[in-house]
Amino acid sequence: GEKAAGEKGAGAQRTHVRTTDRFMLAIVLVAGLEWVVSTWLPVTILVELQLGRVGVWAIVLGYVYFAHYLATAYQAGRIGKAELAALVLALALPQLAFLTLIIWMIGRRVAAAKWRPVVVGGLACAVFGASLALAAGTGLWDPRVQVEARHDDWYAAQLWARDHTPVAAVFITPPHLHNFFTPGWRVYSERATVTTLNDLIDVGYTPSYYDTWQPRFEAVAPGALARFRGDSAQNAALTAEAFYGLGDAQLLAAARQYGADYLVVERPHARPWRVAYENAGYVIYDLRAVK
Repeated sequence: GEKAAGEKGAGAQRTHVRTTDRFMLAIVLVAGLEWVVSTWLPVTILVELQLGRVGVWAIVLGYVYFAHYLATAYQAGRIGKAELAALVLALALPQLAFLTLIIWMIGRRVAAAKWRPVVVGGLACAVFGASLALAAGTGLWDPRVQVEARHDDWYAAQLWARDHTPVAAVFITPPHLHNFFTPGWRVYSERATVTTLNDLIDVGYTPSYYDTWQPRFEAVAPGALARFRGDSAQNAALTAEAFYGLGDAQLLAAARQYGADYLVVERPHARPWRVAYENAGYVIYDLRAVK
């Protein structure tokens, strides 16, 4: 009876493994198709499907199977408690899944078993620390617990616009200002803006929107789009450079074309028009009398 139960359990496990292998193969094929439509042959329906998100399942399955490997290796006596702890640390700490695999492969090359926990654990901590430093330096990580909006100058400028302008008012705003911890202009102002760099995300869902977005973006950040090379941080910097390189006449032309009533700029980028509102970080100009 025990033998039959064991064989049944082994058969079920093989079935699960085959299913998972097929699932992973499908992920690889879909990811390859995503690369084709993203870089070579864009097909609208495939772009709209956001096929690249299938990679999330590869990461989840990878973590689950690595955790299973650790459990079975420890139960079989192939790794000791210290090495298990180091590998669990490597599994938990690195920010990118493939780094866990690299750390594990390096650990396998250490001949002396007693040094493996030191090498693996040390690498895990080093990678984790470097990841946090990189994320903080690029503005991708902000270790604060903040339930409400950050009450900074950007937030104050948006509140002023909400409370002192008509609902139909349109603004030209710095098109690069939006990231994980900086809300877009529309969030708290509840007012329209001519365009932002972040609006490009909507093209992934409705590719036809690009034809609307592109001329607007070109009007407030001329030449920036042609210089984009896939680096989001660099794209934001190029957008800011182009926006603040506009002359007064170019800004007024954009305001006339898209019906903008106000202009928002970061200090110290001053303009010659009437100031409607200002704080330590931003100035809002009233364009209604000059456009």
